[in-house]
Amino acid sequence: MKTIIVLSGPIAVGKTSFSDALRERYPADKVSTRNYILKVKGVADDRAALQKAGAELDAETNGRWVADVVEEALLTTTREYLLVDSARIAGQVDGLRERFGTDSVHHFHLAAPHAVLEKRYLSRSRETREFETYAEASEDPTEASVETLEAIADVIVDTGRSDPSSCVTYATAGRLDNAEYVA
Repeated sequence: MKTIIVLSGPIAVGKTSFSDALRERYPADKVSTRNYILKVKGVADDRAALQKAGAELDAETNGRWVADVVEEALLTTTREYLLVDSARIAGQVDGLRERFGTDSVHHFHLAAPHAVLEKRYLSRSRETREFETYAEASEDPTEASVETLEAIADVIVDTGRSDPSSCVTYATAGRLDNAEYVA
């Protein structure tokens, strides 16, 4: 069985940087929930439309649709690891654990102090920043509840204190034993 790594965390926590550092160390195929939503729901490729369509899928399936996306990816991957970036509700993580087993699914929740998140968000270019303030970006109902995933995570990683590579070392230490570690 492949190892499934699931990330969660709020906007601007560093999921992309963490994901990039993880994939440098552990060759992983990234599972695209975005592409699945676009295919199944036929919405515009923008954050608001994707969030709304994702919320609809969550309501229809209690988040279990993410396990369907991973199942499709398992049919084509040759890598040991699949990376789901990112889970937005507990039902998504629960669905993955139910379908693929708790030994195969590793949930890393990324967190950082609010001041760090706000600073990171405001440092984004205007093209990648959908809202003027971090508070506005955090108001989406799904986004507002992301921090609850901390309670069901296997590991909580504070990205406000360390660089992405160090965060990956902390998150994966003793957890990804079958690693094809690339030095």
